Amino acid sequence: MLDLDDPSAPAPSDPPSLPAVEGAPVAPEPDRPGAAGPPPRGRMDRVWLWFAELPPEAFVSLFVVSACVVFVWMQVTQATSLFSGGNILASNTPAGGDMGAHVWGPAYLRDHLLPQGRLAGWTPDWYAGFPAYQFYMVLPSLAIALLSFVMPYGVAFKLVTVSGVLSLPVCAWAFGKLSDTPFPGAPLYAVGATMFLFDRGFSIYGGNIPSTLAGEFAFSISLSFAVLYLGFLAKALRTGQGRGWAAVTLALVGLNHLIPFIFVIICTAVMLVAYPAWRARRWVLVALPSFAGVAALTLVASGPRRDFSQIKADDLNKPLAAAIGVVFLLGLLTSGWQRVKVWLPVGVVGTLLTAWWTVPFYLQHKYMNDMGWEKKTDYFNMLYSRTTLDPQLVDSPKLQWILLAAAAGALLALIWGRRSGAFLGLVAVVFAGLFILTPQLRLWNARLLPFYYLALYLLAALGVAEVGRLLSLLFARDVLRPIRAIPVVFAFVGLAVGLGMVAIPLRIMPFGQEDKVTNTYYWPSPNVPWVGGMVSTHDSSFVPSWSRWNYTGYEGKDAYPEYYGITQTMADLGRTRGCGRAMWEHEEQHDRFGTPMALMLLPFWTDGCIGSMEGLYFEASSTTPYHFLNQDELSTGPSNAQRDLPYGPGPPTATDFDMGIKHLQMLGVKYYMAISDGMHDLARQNPDLTKVATFASWEVYEISRGNELVEPLRYQPAVLSGAAPGGEAWLKPSVAWYMNEKAWDVPLTDDGPAPWQRVTEGEGPGLVPLEPVTVSNVVVERDRIAFDVDRTGVPVVVKTSFFPNWKPTGAEGPWRVTPSNMVLVPTANHVELRYGYTKVDYLAWALSLIGVAGAVVLFRRPAVTMPPTWAERSAARRAEAMSLLAATGPGAGVLPHEDAVWLASLADRPPDGPGPPDLPTDGPPDSYWPPDAPADGPPEVPTDGTEGEEPS
Repeated sequence: MLDLDDPSAPAPSDPPSLPAVEGAPVAPEPDRPGAAGPPPRGRMDRVWLWFAELPPEAFVSLFVVSACVVFVWMQVTQATSLFSGGNILASNTPAGGDMGAHVWGPAYLRDHLLPQGRLAGWTPDWYAGFPAYQFYMVLPSLAIALLSFVMPYGVAFKLVTVSGVLSLPVCAWAFGKLSDTPFPGAPLYAVGATMFLFDRGFSIYGGNIPSTLAGEFAFSISLSFAVLYLGFLAKALRTGQGRGWAAVTLALVGLNHLIPFIFVIICTAVMLVAYPAWRARRWVLVALPSFAGVAALTLVASGPRRDFSQIKADDLNKPLAAAIGVVFLLGLLTSGWQRVKVWLPVGVVGTLLTAWWTVPFYLQHKYMNDMGWEKKTDYFNMLYSRTTLDPQLVDSPKLQWILLAAAAGALLALIWGRRSGAFLGLVAVVFAGLFILTPQLRLWNARLLPFYYLALYLLAALGVAEVGRLLSLLFARDVLRPIRAIPVVFAFVGLAVGLGMVAIPLRIMPFGQEDKVTNTYYWPSPNVPWVGGMVSTHDSSFVPSWSRWNYTGYEGKDAYPEYYGITQTMADLGRTRGCGRAMWEHEEQHDRFGTPMALMLLPFWTDGCIGSMEGLYFEASSTTPYHFLNQDELSTGPSNAQRDLPYGPGPPTATDFDMGIKHLQMLGVKYYMAISDGMHDLARQNPDLTKVATFASWEVYEISRGNELVEPLRYQPAVLSGAAPGGEAWLKPSVAWYMNEKAWDVPLTDDGPAPWQRVTEGEGPGLVPLEPVTVSNVVVERDRIAFDVDRTGVPVVVKTSFFPNWKPTGAEGPWRVTPSNMVLVPTANHVELRYGYTKVDYLAWALSLIGVAGAVVLFRRPAVTMPPTWAERSAARRAEAMSLLAATGPGAGVLPHEDAVWLASLADRPPDGPGPPDLPTDGPPDSYWPPDAPADGPPEVPTDGTEGEEPS
């Protein structure tokens, strides 16, 4: 097909050159715009000529993809018209789930990190401090921050959050075009992606609209780039072109979210399996035993109930994973050297471009917190039936229907040699296997399900497209002239059916009617003769109400006056009694404000004066587990969000509450905010609390002593031998110490000076008294802590979360000290701690600069000449036979212009070697079709097509 972006490509209207047949008359030039006379001079003339010569399929594709994008826009914005913008363009502060807490991040990036020339840095706003954007993706927040300079912050935030779901249909279409999927496959990919977006079978795993509304908008953006990258990679493996674009989009995937980055890395190997360079016979001989072995192992692993329930950590996971690895290795070995020259530079350069973020993430990830998400083991349910789902979730669209259409798509893709279909089938199989085999790790196996579902939806769309193409062949008088209207009809039918399956539970179908008494939706309306009430359902999608809840913002909630009042109360306390950290009682009823996480925005509303002890980035701070222990001690209805911590049974007792206040003192917390009657009563009885404000049901207490941010120690710390400063090796003994008040005299550290005593886990350290020290002139800024001591050489605790980027002046250290603070030994009377850079950061930026240079090289280097595959050689033989028929049959040598176009679409490029020049050669009868849009490149003639190949 033609590529209008390629300046070397012939004009779309130019008929392909056919072999000259001696003695045959010359075909007359058909009448067409611009065929005679001088070429158009002005830019507008050239644009008009390009537009006039587009095939009808291009306009059908434009309509289908646009309809998908408009449909998504109207639902997520709840707009009354296409150009109204709905709730998205309303100037408010978005709420709802994690999204309501994400509001803090881009504003902090804009106001504090970017002015320092940083994309990641320290913040004291959550969890007694944590490294902002060290362990969370920065690009979506950066986009919001930059947009907020030219539009209201809330509008910028909402536009970025919907950008991923709006772009996914377009990127799915682009994947189809770049992977050379013939019409109507590419536009129907957009329909399949749209159906995936409205899938209500999951709401937090990522990718679909419910997950986006729950706060996973960075995942959605990354997924769009992932689909686009796979299209660029497919084109590069097929034509050798576009390596630079593939590398850049790969980097954008990783910098928007890490999990889709893992997805595309695996998909790169899968695509090599789907794009072999060997002859068909040899490929089958090697591949079939490998796939058969994997299938046999999978059958054994599934167990007698075929639900994989017998899979254990050390059962069949390893041999099955090894077998899958062998298949991937087979793909690498059979990809051919020319394809290695494509995927290897793309992977290396794309990964290097992400190094400024991914390298510090990886090398410092031991300081991350693990929330302990539990592996999902209902494999059959999630992969096939979805009969048991979390509350409010629904198997809609029905997964089994999608599986049926996807099976048809996979079968027809194998029959017709659709490599994009073979690739999607392998992706579905691989990620179903990974969902089953992934052990209990930091990566929650449920986060892999969206990729399995997306592959199914795209395969189902391909199945519809292939059925349409098959029918146009079956009903044609001549298979060389299939009925062109049938694929067009199937494009519209696929659009109508796909969006209809989504629109019925949304209750927005034309001519539909809702019976509010019985909560039944009818389509068409029962008043329509003959077909009225043909479809009826009690199902009602939660997507519109959830979108409305999020994008009407905090300001649109009935409880907003209370929420505004308590945040302003805390701001006033900061001005009158001093800034500091606040611990607020957790209750599910906080959702009335817009999200249970609404009070995480205390630093957002108070310009950082009042920090929140709970924040959204649970994995990013080493203090997180200790906060949730505190929450259990100080809340009537705690969330107990982190697994495997020693929470107490039932509501807290007076003893629990008093322990919780001591824990707050240990972490330097200044304010405690209680809302339940039980916590009010316990707070009034605690001698270390002073009530300083009341608003509605809230009572705010100031912790009067013991919470100084810099404090000398009375006894020498003990170094815990063999314990790393992060991870499980530190968490277990530090939690045991944290919950045992008798152990508090001697804090544990991960390292320290040689004179400090060394102990092992479970060993009781001795009491080594220290000289008394007076700490004064404490100054705490966002990334700087300064203080004076009257005696040097005596360890001092700084009650800020530990991280290795903290560098002291006038002291040794810092080291991590229980539970998650810092301890250092002053060597001067004035000590300063600053959050700076480490060797890891410098290494990361150096690697990224190498990546930039590599990307420039990839953009400037010529395309790699790709050898023809066995399918292309077979197509060449067919083309030669057809040219002979054209030369010897009736009207030999004279083919109408339309026929020339049809014949030209037989393949993407001619093979190297014998055969008529300029004959299209890629693929079996799939490419007898006209292009649906001019986007996949002109015929390309390789110069060394036989390299590494054996003759067929």
